[in-house]
Amino acid sequence: SGRFQPGQRLVEKDLCELLGVSRVSVREALRQLETEGFIDTVPHRGPAVIQLTAKDVRNLYDVLSILEAQGARLFAQHASDEEMEAFDQAVKSIVKVYKKGSTEDRLAAKLRFYQVMFTGARNPVLESAFRTVYGRITIVLRMALASSKNLEDVARAIEKMAIAVRRRDADEVFDRARRMVEEA
Repeated sequence: SGRFQPGQRLVEKDLCELLGVSRVSVREALRQLETEGFIDTVPHRGPAVIQLTAKDVRNLYDVLSILEAQGARLFAQHASDEEMEAFDQAVKSIVKVYKKGSTEDRLAAKLRFYQVMFTGARNPVLESAFRTVYGRITIVLRMALASSKNLEDVARAIEKMAIAVRRRDADEVFDRARRMVEEA
């Protein structure tokens, strides 16, 4: 949600009070977050929210472009008619909130789009890998979606990809999805 800033220390006692849970639960959650790459444990300081470098962001986007493109390709190949309808609705929502909407609305619309797409892709391993990378890059995505600059271009690119999805042109969908992420 962006509540904690990159580099911010995460103090167990404060987290226990904030969340109303035990220290054991907080420690377990912190270990999981470290495993998933959301926090780093700094020697003699404890856990802190990750700070992504420009290289980290580039590396994450490189992986994200392939995962998202493959998810879009598989969706085009396997989605049911009902999932296609849900996808169309998710695309319409993105177009609407990218033009005029809050950062939280934009993030929610993008997440819904991905949920529909990866459900219809029918590959839980791909979806799990995507969720991990997407979670780490959300810090950067939040900043990008806070600005309305270029968001209408992104929405148009998503609409063009959606046209290829409806035609079930898996190769075009893959190429368009990959280019969208690379241009981001």
